[in-house]
Amino acid sequence: MEQRKKPWWAWGCQYEMSGEERRLMRNLNWWMIAWAALHTVALVLLKRHGHVLGAAAYAVAAVPVLAGCMAVWTYGRFLRVADELHRKIQYEGMAMGFAAGIVFAFTYPLLERLGAPELGAMAPLPIMIAMWGIGVWTGSRRYS
Repeated sequence: MEQRKKPWWAWGCQYEMSGEERRLMRNLNWWMIAWAALHTVALVLLKRHGHVLGAAAYAVAAVPVLAGCMAVWTYGRFLRVADELHRKIQYEGMAMGFAAGIVFAFTYPLLERLGAPELGAMAPLPIMIAMWGIGVWTGSRRYS
């Protein structure tokens, strides 16, 4: 059986995803974009107008949470329908992101004591997300 040549835009294993896997991954990407955008809008609104919004401020804060929950739910659905290889790649990416986040979370407070700027409790999250993406990318390259 002759193997198809991948188009220039297809990298890693995503080209071999089933239609359902691709649909769920596309939905996940949209929910994550919505989550990030809504979170940013909520931050700006609450910083500038939080005192004016009163009780409605809780609704403003809850909207990004709903988008985040939808992203997590969609990701769970993706993992349930994904084949073993795609699940392995995703789990390796998650493990890499989690490990990098833990190392950063435990190391950076030591650097703060030496004079590094204080970043706050949310600082490890971008590290975790970036390393998750890098882990998925390297896994996709390795197994394709």
